[in-house]
Amino acid sequence: MVMIIDDDKDDCDIFRDAASEVTDCKCHCVHDSRIALTLLDKSPTLPNCIFLDINMPVLDGFGVLTRIKNNPRLANIPVVMYSTTPNPKEAERSLELGASRFVRKTADFSKLVQLLREVKADLVDPQ
Repeated sequence: MVMIIDDDKDDCDIFRDAASEVTDCKCHCVHDSRIALTLLDKSPTLPNCIFLDINMPVLDGFGVLTRIKNNPRLANIPVVMYSTTPNPKEAERSLELGASRFVRKTADFSKLVQLLREVKADLVDPQ
């Protein structure tokens, strides 16, 4: 399973469609970062990878990433920061906090599919 944590429902829908082109595993979208943390904490099965938006209300992606990486049960899940921000400092901060990757959101469906193929090859199904 892949989890995407993003408050933008349209971005989640596009992501889910692209993910279905890449893998047959379930893609679980969560629109509230606090609910996502509760689900991760209580779920008996964990995702293979988490895609995490930075700009969300109440608890932003950096806060979620910090909580994931500080939780021994969740710390080994690869987290890909997935954001529209062009700020290189935010990408740098993501990696410093333990993200496996930082990628910019794209509205180009074929580019998103290619990005997900790369992430799947690198993080989910490493050789």
